[in-house]
Amino acid sequence: MSSSLRLLLVSAFCVLSAGAEETVSIQIHGQGWTEMGRVMHVTDTLGGAGTGVNLNGNWLQTSGAQFTAVAGIGENFEGAFGFGGYQVYHSQGNAKQQRTMRSIFQNFITEARMTWYHGDRNAPEFSLTFGNFAYNYNPQVKNLGLYLLRGPVYPGYLSSGFKDFKTDTTKGNMLGARFHHAAGNFQQDLLFANERDLPPTFDWSVAYIARYRMGALEIGGGLNFYRILPNDSKLETVKNIEATGDTLHPQDTVTYSNQGTKLMGMFSVDFKRWISATGLGTHDLKLYGEASVLGVKDYGSYYDDIWRRIPVMLGFNIPTFGLLDYFSLEVEWYGSKYRNSLGKIGNFNSLSQPNVAPSPVEPLPGAPSPVPLSYEDYYHNYAFNNTGTLDSVGRLALRTGDTLQVRGTSWDVENLVTDNWKWSLYLEKTLHNHLSFSAQIANDHFRPRPASTAINEQGGMAEAFTTPRDWYFMFRIGYFF
Repeated sequence: MSSSLRLLLVSAFCVLSAGAEETVSIQIHGQGWTEMGRVMHVTDTLGGAGTGVNLNGNWLQTSGAQFTAVAGIGENFEGAFGFGGYQVYHSQGNAKQQRTMRSIFQNFITEARMTWYHGDRNAPEFSLTFGNFAYNYNPQVKNLGLYLLRGPVYPGYLSSGFKDFKTDTTKGNMLGARFHHAAGNFQQDLLFANERDLPPTFDWSVAYIARYRMGALEIGGGLNFYRILPNDSKLETVKNIEATGDTLHPQDTVTYSNQGTKLMGMFSVDFKRWISATGLGTHDLKLYGEASVLGVKDYGSYYDDIWRRIPVMLGFNIPTFGLLDYFSLEVEWYGSKYRNSLGKIGNFNSLSQPNVAPSPVEPLPGAPSPVPLSYEDYYHNYAFNNTGTLDSVGRLALRTGDTLQVRGTSWDVENLVTDNWKWSLYLEKTLHNHLSFSAQIANDHFRPRPASTAINEQGGMAEAFTTPRDWYFMFRIGYFF
């Protein structure tokens, strides 16, 4: 058992002991849902050089349920525990691949936390939460954004998708602790978060977020010292030999790190407060946005331009005059010139085995790599000469005898600009306080399951959409109580 987990368990025992003789009230919350959608168009195929998983026209289906018990312990303590599960059905690729595809079932914890609070339980002046809990610092976001806590720093890869766990406040997305303080229109949070999703796992990050409301306008900002306390420092850095352009010293060794500092700024404006109109819904006419710096430090040839590490998102709730609760349009620009894939973050020496399909990208790094995917990494298994070397016009000779045009297309993993713009249209309606309908049409950072459950490039953690023509739709019906 790790020292951090022992500390959380000891803290939980102390809090429970302190409130053992207090009156306990318990409430049960839950929900169940089924959703379905379709990938309408993808330019690329996950896996590389046309040999991967072709998602064009494929239907996606998911069903799930979850339950959470929230216990009020005396006047100042609250505990919660819940669990859920969902099953994913995907028909992917060609006929041969479909015969081998199987549905997957995954479980999750909705909450496993203890909270001490001072003041009103629903809006406390002070509170301290530790354990596994849900946290969303920008509740306006429906799909794109949340850059400060969602995704790594080096490389600065983004993630999103329909009903993503990071935007769903009914599901625990953080393990650690949160100290919250509110004074009038000002709120601030200090967070200690444990990294469980991406290798190297079990590193600790420290983040601070503040928000202030002035009538119809709310502004906020934050910073995140990502992986500032590593679990194993030997897994944090990777050395990379790079060309310098100097004839006397043509090569240099650059040490890249998974650690880094993020900065974030956000705002929202409720235009209903400034106009006199009748029939507008609660969330209509809200404009909101967010921008982040994913790593303040410039170094090496991969991270030499800070402007390519700043994603910017803008959203607007289109008025429906009560017909819908939300009709939200979000757009995003991110100028990173590398393919938005998590393929090299995985430690292939432990996550994959030789001669077992799907095979990892080669060469195999000894640790999770903060270096983005290169031509050689991505096309090693498909190139005629076993490298990713392109000819003078940017073409790659394949083992099949064909020639693939790479440079200037969605295959250009080291200069991919066709995926810089993303968009999302989200709809939601709740009936009788228990029945919900939601839908989304988007070209976002969708990583399909189960193809993206393994951290490798053979249909792994690669973003599915690489050009403006790519898009999908999803809709969900659910019941909650």
